[in-house]
Amino acid sequence: MDEEDEVRKEFSIRKIVLPHTADSVLICIDENQVEYRLLAHFSGDPVLCDLFRAGKDFHAYVGSQLFQVPMEELTKDQRSIGKKFNFAKLYGAGEAALAEQCKLSLPKVRRLQEAYHKKFPAVDRFKRDTEFKCKHHGGI
Repeated sequence: MDEEDEVRKEFSIRKIVLPHTADSVLICIDENQVEYRLLAHFSGDPVLCDLFRAGKDFHAYVGSQLFQVPMEELTKDQRSIGKKFNFAKLYGAGEAALAEQCKLSLPKVRRLQEAYHKKFPAVDRFKRDTEFKCKHHGGI
């Protein structure tokens, strides 16, 4: 579990939300890597879709691709960087922010981003298409 996961666990909003009455029930559902499952579906990226069908760890897979090591040999830090690249891609973090978060040089981040783009071209296409639709049509 990386530092971000530890913070989320310790300060979870779920700990302060209570059912309205004693006989009420509060249901909490947490889908594993749901944003990336949706990205796989909507982008149609065959690599992403195959990963989720096979039950693979998406962050570990990306880390292994970025660092060109088998998933079994991936270090905790490499997985963490893969995870940060995934979130940056999904939520639009810039190169400088990603370099700072990953504690990597800007040229290294640029090389890793290029590898990411080559591995998941459908994701880039989906992101560009979605941004275009939002800009020109006011929504998706």
